[in-house]
Amino acid sequence: MIKTFTKIKYVLALCLLMGIQKVNAQCAANFSHTLNANGNVSFQSTSTNTSASTTYFWDFGDNQYGNGQTIAHTYTSNGIFTVILGISSTVPSCTASISQTISITTAITPTCQLITSFSYTNGANGLVNFASTSSGTVVGTTYAWNYGDSNTGSGITSSHTYTANGNYPVQLVATNNVGCSYSITTFVLVSNLPCGLVPNFVFTQAGNGLVTFTSTSTGTNVSSTFDWYSNNTLFSSVDPTSNLFNNGTYTVTLLVTNTSTSAPICSASVSQIITVNSNTCNLNASFSHTNGSAGLVNFASTSTGTNSNMTYYWDFGDGNNITGSSLQSHTYVNAGIYYVALVVQDPNNLNCADSVINTVTITNVPCVANANFTLTPTSSPGYWIATPAYPWNVASATWSWGDNTTSNSLITSHQYTPTGLYTICLTVSVSCGGTASTCASYSITRTSSPMSFAYVNVELPQSISLGLKNNFLVSENNFFVYPNPSTGEFALKMDGLKDDENAKIQIYNITGSLVYEIKADLYNGSLNKDIKLNNETNGLYFVKVSLKNSVIAKKIIIKN
Repeated sequence: MIKTFTKIKYVLALCLLMGIQKVNAQCAANFSHTLNANGNVSFQSTSTNTSASTTYFWDFGDNQYGNGQTIAHTYTSNGIFTVILGISSTVPSCTASISQTISITTAITPTCQLITSFSYTNGANGLVNFASTSSGTVVGTTYAWNYGDSNTGSGITSSHTYTANGNYPVQLVATNNVGCSYSITTFVLVSNLPCGLVPNFVFTQAGNGLVTFTSTSTGTNVSSTFDWYSNNTLFSSVDPTSNLFNNGTYTVTLLVTNTSTSAPICSASVSQIITVNSNTCNLNASFSHTNGSAGLVNFASTSTGTNSNMTYYWDFGDGNNITGSSLQSHTYVNAGIYYVALVVQDPNNLNCADSVINTVTITNVPCVANANFTLTPTSSPGYWIATPAYPWNVASATWSWGDNTTSNSLITSHQYTPTGLYTICLTVSVSCGGTASTCASYSITRTSSPMSFAYVNVELPQSISLGLKNNFLVSENNFFVYPNPSTGEFALKMDGLKDDENAKIQIYNITGSLVYEIKADLYNGSLNKDIKLNNETNGLYFVKVSLKNSVIAKKIIIKN
């Protein structure tokens, strides 16, 4: 079968709205919050070097948004939410953003039947017509609209004319006269106001399904962004870019957006139909295995569509891996169930690869449950790494963090507030039936910094290479991805970098296919980026950061 790059959807609405492309050192975003009753939270911007022209945009982490220097928001469910504040000023010219996590424990689940929703249609010259499609309304229900550009309206239907192209967070608040009120915020794209932007692109096919795209758009500026879609699915946000296609016909769309602090947002798109018939990869990975004595297992690739030059990468699921032939043997030292992966690649066609993961059960060696772990501080203040000693046959695990909280997953994350001395325990049950527990006391500290918490990220031990020529350098202590495992949404953080460096973030799946790519800016020697891979399947991924003179990578597990 033919393998292609996995397409992803990358949401840039916040950055497009605020024009946050580069953080200006003249101002710094910050905010405080107060927890009120019934899930209500009061937020106050404490940003510095702001002015009367500064605008404030809030993302409350529950798909709700707001504007203003001070604002209150009511959460309707309990949990931990990541709140983002973005600020933007024209005098002085300045943009910045910051995120914080808050814990909500007092939310009251509404009992009314009101569900707020609305539809909209774009007219000419910035006109947008809105209509409430809310359910559970009653006679006397009121409707309040916030059009996302400091203008408001009312009524079950409403119209508004925008004066600039952009992506606006439109909010509808529906209120029943029985004390029931709900809101919904949806981004509305206005792109029919003229701005002199003429999008266009050219493409070339290099064979084996690989197509390279280059924008030839006019009317762009230094802050222009380029989003590429194949059949309405985003596959890249850089220009020029390449993508791997199956044989077939595709509608490729380029969306160009001009943003700046001194001019309105302007977006325009163009589409072309391309036909690909050069992909000759018919690779289908598979393997069989036979158990010998004393933990010995013999593996044999049964992959189809191969040739005599194929490269075989084996990961035996116990921290050992090897690149070699289609036949391999490996001896396991502990009983249990292991997930063995085989990746097959054609070295003459690097875009042709396939992988398969099968379980292997080991029963003829001792069953040992190992709950040992280490906890070490990193070079970044307030960040620690916990590493379980032998995680590969663990079926279930519980971390007790010593602060009356637990995590029921082996690979997880935890935040301490405040810092102090804690007794941390790990309890594991392994797939062959054994159990074990280990406890140790650690003084969780942080250096003097604005942080009021310490963060622990649990990571797998580094794999033991049995001959693998890894394309990625060993991960550094100042490189963090958390939480890990992730549902597809996680944060990337690096410290101690040079201000003159530029960073390119790329994410690969286990077959080596690129599923995400973006360029990122540094601020005061730090790289901070929120990543969303909501459309990717469960599995192991490599997060790779390319800097001016180095390449650093880490593994992350996506598990929904």
